[in-house]
Amino acid sequence: MNKLLENWPVKILCFIAAVLIFFFHEMSTLSSKSYMIPVTVLENGEMTLASEADESRMVKVTVKSRRENLADITEGDFKAFLDMNSVKEPGRAAVDINVTPDSKVMLIDPLELSFSPRTLYVPVEEYVSRYVPVKPTVTGSAAYGYEMVNYNVVPDVVLIEGPESSVNSIEYLSTESVSLNGASRDVVAVSSILHTNRRITVPSAENYKVVLYVRPVGTSRIIKNIPVVFKNIPESLFVTNQEEIVDVTVEGSMLALDKLSSSDFVCAADLNSVDSEGSHVVRLSVTGPKDIDIIKVSRSEITVYLSSGEPSAVEDDGTFTETEFPAGEAAVEITEEQ
Repeated sequence: MNKLLENWPVKILCFIAAVLIFFFHEMSTLSSKSYMIPVTVLENGEMTLASEADESRMVKVTVKSRRENLADITEGDFKAFLDMNSVKEPGRAAVDINVTPDSKVMLIDPLELSFSPRTLYVPVEEYVSRYVPVKPTVTGSAAYGYEMVNYNVVPDVVLIEGPESSVNSIEYLSTESVSLNGASRDVVAVSSILHTNRRITVPSAENYKVVLYVRPVGTSRIIKNIPVVFKNIPESLFVTNQEEIVDVTVEGSMLALDKLSSSDFVCAADLNSVDSEGSHVVRLSVTGPKDIDIIKVSRSEITVYLSSGEPSAVEDDGTFTETEFPAGEAAVEITEEQ
């Protein structure tokens, strides 16, 4: 026992030296391999990377171990984090990088880990949120004669979060596409929010009801050469006018107006208040289908010439038969030029 304790300081130093020599020998025979690991930002809810910050930041992790151990290690065995909890004010900040190896890497022996850089200098902004409007993304066209006149999205606003400058630059967000193709009535769909700004977070991006309101296209058209018909001609008198015609301007749906012709209208000159031959100024009335509006008539009155002699250009027996309209239509009357 005494021999063991003799010169014990020297023996301890020799033991430590032996261990160090062994250690350095082992390390000198190890192989090394480096991995490029993307850095993930851990937000703290108050500060975040500024909009202009480069997100493609990488950290180089170097591993030393026996060659056979390195063969089993991949980039996926490491996580690199930029922890924003230490940042309290906007501006340019120095933020430490934390690298965490997978548990299987930590079981390797021998093992030496190092990484670079250990600190990043990054621009920082406040992390803010606000509501912006939601608009639909509409594709295709409505059926012929129809158009989309309005839309509605429920809910009509969405909450967005992110760097202050990015959030403030967004006026609205759009939904994924909703097809209008061939529609002749309202389109109802459920869609999601579509956004491509990686710095912006949308906590609730699903289940937005989109309604596209489809209506017939309204237009106007001029119907030409509607003949004037004389009614209630006094007995023993005859109209000597040549053929009289008028033009009318009408408004309505494109589909209804496409089907119109001059035969769908009646322009009448009522001679009920006339009882003598000669010239008389008579007002005109125009009637047409009820699903259109007559907004203008080229003439509101005409001069009618009556004679007691034999009829020449125009013959009339003194009676007038109303035009029969198709089922579901009625007359619309305009008695003067608008």
